[in-house]
Amino acid sequence: MLLLGVLLAGSDLAYVETQFRFLGADWAYHLLVLSLLALAAACRFDSRVVLSLALSSFAAWRGLSTRFPFESVFRDHTDALRANAIGCAALFLAVALVCVRAKKKAHFEAVFSAFGWLLLFGGLLSGVFQRGESWPLWDAAAFAAAAAVVVFAYRFRRPFDFAVAVVAAYLALLRPLADALGDQTALFVVAFSGVGILVLLAIAYRRMRVRP
Repeated sequence: MLLLGVLLAGSDLAYVETQFRFLGADWAYHLLVLSLLALAAACRFDSRVVLSLALSSFAAWRGLSTRFPFESVFRDHTDALRANAIGCAALFLAVALVCVRAKKKAHFEAVFSAFGWLLLFGGLLSGVFQRGESWPLWDAAAFAAAAAVVVFAYRFRRPFDFAVAVVAAYLALLRPLADALGDQTALFVVAFSGVGILVLLAIAYRRMRVRP
């Protein structure tokens, strides 16, 4: 019911904006309002589901903000989107750390961390698969971050974080693999290695559950 109420409030905000254009070209700021409303409701009623809505709305606001003004809608906003994704990731991970250290809403840490890792690896991998000569630097950064998170997640038995990091490391290896083997050969390698990744995740998940 709480989630439904917040979603209806967001729908009302969107309707009011489409009818009266209070924000004009900055219409995406209604997502920031929704994010703050959902965050307040999540903290008041202790809801991780509504917190997820707050974080996704905040990230969507930052993403849409890179497309303002409308005159620049056809320009390439990849670098700005990447920077916003990594910035949001840093913010969410920092809040997750504060929640644990301060022992305030510590159970929210997993939600902040999940969104943080997804945005971080999404931003880094967008640099890996971009056109240009800088992709090896992004590839190295993505693989190093993924390796660090894999070790951290396995040690502290965090299956979701482990799975996200393993998939990120796997995707980071695809770009140099495709360049070395060629696209057609790389497709066969991906087809077989994908099964191996699933087996690895299943084994790691079982060991994390039974490990004392």
